[in-house]
Amino acid sequence: MTVTPPACLTDPSLPAVFHSVRFPNIKRIVPSIMPLRTAEEAKAELKRQGVSISAWARANGFSTNLVFEVLGGRKKCGRGETHDIAVKLGIKDGTICHDVGRALERRAA
Repeated sequence: MTVTPPACLTDPSLPAVFHSVRFPNIKRIVPSIMPLRTAEEAKAELKRQGVSISAWARANGFSTNLVFEVLGGRKKCGRGETHDIAVKLGIKDGTICHDVGRALERRAA
């Protein structure tokens, strides 16, 4: 059985923002529905909702100082907690791995 994604997901005119979700029988990466935001946009969205950065950090179990460093661009967000913060804020594409020992296991399609 061939799985065909909706036309809106394969439209080449969409922004070149990608994530790792793949359709089983399609070899190209599907463009993300929600484009990534900048750190400034993430801060503005929290402000728009009336949520302080510190409150957001505490509610998500992150160090307040580390969240400020990620939003300030002082951390690279390559792995670990900074990666998780950036993904959760929507400023980095990726997934949050809860079991690092099984990070490379392939999932059944």
